[in-house]
Amino acid sequence: MSGADDALAVLEAAIAAADPAQHVLQAVIAAPELRDAPRLHLLAVGKAATRMTEAALAALRSPPLSMLVVIPDGTAAPSNTDVMRGGHPLPDERSFAAGRAIEQQLENAARGDVVLVLLSGGSSALAVLPIDMTVAEYASRVQQMLRGGADIQEVNAMRRRIDRLKGGGMARLAHHTTVVGFVVSDVVGDSLDVIGSGPLTGRDSHARVEIIASNRNAVDGAAAHARLLGYNVCIMPEPLTGEARDAGVRFARAAALLAPRTCLLAGGETTVTVTGGGVGGRNQEFVLAACIDLNGRNITVGSVGTDGVDGPTDAAGAIADAATLQTARKLGLDPSACLARNDSHTFFDSVGGLIRTGPSGTNVMDVQVALLPDT
Repeated sequence: MSGADDALAVLEAAIAAADPAQHVLQAVIAAPELRDAPRLHLLAVGKAATRMTEAALAALRSPPLSMLVVIPDGTAAPSNTDVMRGGHPLPDERSFAAGRAIEQQLENAARGDVVLVLLSGGSSALAVLPIDMTVAEYASRVQQMLRGGADIQEVNAMRRRIDRLKGGGMARLAHHTTVVGFVVSDVVGDSLDVIGSGPLTGRDSHARVEIIASNRNAVDGAAAHARLLGYNVCIMPEPLTGEARDAGVRFARAAALLAPRTCLLAGGETTVTVTGGGVGGRNQEFVLAACIDLNGRNITVGSVGTDGVDGPTDAAGAIADAATLQTARKLGLDPSACLARNDSHTFFDSVGGLIRTGPSGTNVMDVQVALLPDT
């Protein structure tokens, strides 16, 4: 296999290791509140909601009294459940309708009932209940922060101030019930106050909430597969954050220091401050910056969003190797100019290297890989 083939296989293993179904199944079986609950309601919101719901239903002894699943466009819906779709990454009127439906479901649960809440990445936008503003105004605030390069912690802190579902809002609506939350983390640090903008957390929350999967599961899955392929594995100790292009350069320079037949892995989530008019995503921009810095060295670099989506594109990420810049020159493409105008998608669509997985059914941020050959 080539370095690019190996890199793709490692990244695919990362996504598979973060499949939430296996983690939900174990969590539901182990939860004492769910084992003998006579009256149970299920609420699932996020990019992983379908897989999480399917696993929960397989583990529960009897079907829930009510079920509501909120997912983004392009995600397959679980069968025999009430499904709503919302906007992502920006909320829309469907997100508001989903927020109202969640409010009604939680308020309608009887005193003493058990509510199982399954949360994953994307839930902040998929269901909203704005405070003193329209959905359009809400979306505009989020968009301004995202385009300005704000990280998810900053964006979700703002959401907690302007949304009745966030900052413990769901738990308050279900205060008369027993609430059990299982969460797939899509944020650096795995803070429950940040994931989904903290709908089940807060000083007055009575919910029992547990993170069942995170970026570490994906990185560990990637490492295990890289070892099967015969690579020595080195994992960066801190998550990759900050501007995607800067993180790409740091990652490339760390890889260049390693011995042959080594796989360097990292996880995290970067941001992109959009200053140009191109099309791209943080993972594609990360790889383009790394590729430029390596300048033709025989090192393969890849980065992928575990949810299968990278910015407003049809790709999950990208892979570049020693031949990428040669191909670009033959096509008359200037990689630095593409990077300057945030046009990484156009670059990789032209030279090859885009990773297209489609929605993966999970979301635990991003995984990066660099592979050094035998010599």
